[in-house]
Amino acid sequence: MANKGLMMGGFNPIHYGHMALIETGLKDLDSLRLLVGNKSIYVLPEDLRIRAVNSVIRNLELQDRVSVVSSGESL
Repeated sequence: MANKGLMMGGFNPIHYGHMALIETGLKDLDSLRLLVGNKSIYVLPEDLRIRAVNSVIRNLELQDRVSVVSSGESL
């Protein structure tokens, strides 16, 4: 059975702390889903935050193990 994880955050913007949590989680997980929160308090629009997170995931070459979803999508 695959070990799967879920990490929720605002990613407003994504920062080194988020990246450290992702990399640490992947030491024990086969895959990780990142749930990008959507609250009115966030300065950056949700679509921009999702694109930024996806860009970081691609740059770290983790796209095979990490997926990014909006809080409005079903898990």
